[in-house]
Amino acid sequence: MGVRNNKTRISAFRAIGTQQLIPANTVTKVNFPTERFDAAGEYDPATSTFIPETDGVYNIIATVNFIPNFNDRDINFVARVNIRLNGNFVIGVDTSYRLAGNVAGQQNPPNIVNASTVVELQAGDRVDVTAQSSRAVNISPSIGAEENIDATFFAAARFPSRAI
Repeated sequence: MGVRNNKTRISAFRAIGTQQLIPANTVTKVNFPTERFDAAGEYDPATSTFIPETDGVYNIIATVNFIPNFNDRDINFVARVNIRLNGNFVIGVDTSYRLAGNVAGQQNPPNIVNASTVVELQAGDRVDVTAQSSRAVNISPSIGAEENIDATFFAAARFPSRAI
């Protein structure tokens, strides 16, 4: 039985999005300027990029709350979230929405898309998130008046590995 090497530091972060316009049919980098935590100082909030300092297997999660910019009734749109590694798509998830329009006193439910993956990263890799929509939309960091619920966030954590 091997001895576990506990000298590898923890790698994990969580960052929260901000209000941001996503033009129709345009792949747009999502901004996550607010760090909730960054255990190893590997997340750059100025560029919304995760750059691991240690090779390993990582769980990457990106969640985006899309708010439509239109009040028409019976609108359909498709929203997509992509996780990129060194500028290349790793995974993309899209969801189709059919909205009934804003009826007096009613709001449409949150339009949240979540992409996640487990990927092997090398030190110095660059991970970021893009979004797109078939109609112009806003990204919202929270759900309505629930400002304490992070509806748009980017997070990653490295899985522990066995010493060889």
